[in-house]
This record gives sequence, structure tokens and C-alpha cells, in this order.
Amino acid sequence: MPKIKSRILTSATTMETIPPFTQIQDPVTVDFLKDANNIPRITIKKVVATSQKKLEALLKLICKIGTKK
Repeated sequence: MPKIKSRILTSATTMETIPPFTQIQDPVTVDFLKDANNIPRITIKKVVATSQKKLEALLKLICKIGTKK
């Protein structure tokens, strides 16, 4: 993909080396967790849905989350 101008990798863990296939040169690391004010408020919710209703449940969740700021 020669026309790509920027690449962004996200990870919960730090990699020692970036794989060559990414073609990333001179990477910059952004770590928001170093500043205690930027620690995200994460809550875990469990959604139970039958296999027939999983897509419907996902759509409802996305619509609900999309209205929050």
C-alpha cells in the first residue's frame, strides 16, 4: 500500500520490536496512562442474549452508547 501516509498501531501491551510488515519507521509512543488524570473510567457490563438475538442486542448497545458523551 504505497499511498498510505500514516499508520497507527494500538495495543494493551508494549512490543519490543514492531514487525517489518507494518513498514513503520521512527515510531512514536503515546501513553495516556502515565498521567493519573487521563486514566479511563472503565466499567464492565455483561450482556446476555440468545444466539438468535445477538446482532439485535449488539445494535441496541451501539445505539445506546452512541448517544452518550
